[in-house]
Amino acid sequence: MKTINENKICDTHKCNNFVELGLPSTETKCPNHRVIDKPKDDSKTLELTKRQTTALKIAQVRCSFNWNDWSLNTIKNEIRITNGKAFYEFLKASWTDAYRDDRMDEYNDLVNIKTLLFKKYRISAKFTKKFKEKRIGEIEFNIHYNPIINYGSFEYYSTDDGDIYAEGGLWFSKDGELYDYDGVYSLNNVIRKQLDEWNLDTSYLD
Repeated sequence: MKTINENKICDTHKCNNFVELGLPSTETKCPNHRVIDKPKDDSKTLELTKRQTTALKIAQVRCSFNWNDWSLNTIKNEIRITNGKAFYEFLKASWTDAYRDDRMDEYNDLVNIKTLLFKKYRISAKFTKKFKEKRIGEIEFNIHYNPIINYGSFEYYSTDDGDIYAEGGLWFSKDGELYDYDGVYSLNNVIRKQLDEWNLDTSYLD
């Protein structure tokens, strides 16, 4: 009896044709071939206007890109993004090219795609916390993370006298693992706690 396990894929055929062998229910195999975990689909889909779709079609002709990074559906007016950072770099190159040649309508449409991209995928937290540092003071934190470009930032400052201020960037792998930051010698625990709540890997800080 054939069964389908959507989380597994045949390493040879890249198929889901598995045969239940009467062994433990978790053990399924494609006959005569090695079975591996199916690659995780981290792609993201962004809905576009017709004008934005047209602008991207033009940009595809003018600027180089990798088909594996993203694909444009001109019928549904949407883009499927598998490599957000690469797509963002393509956008920057595209609107720079359009601006240089004075194609302002195309330029504006491409910049608006960036705004959509950031608005849809950016997550942020803003809150105030009391600290006791020779006195009771309030420090406001602004923490951001954008999974489409695997980058985040932070800013915090005392709200009463401005004695405390820091800002910096946060760099993540495509799997959400923090691997670098700048702006401060040691990252504040409040920031780390927020990143942990977003299910990001902060083991780099250990």
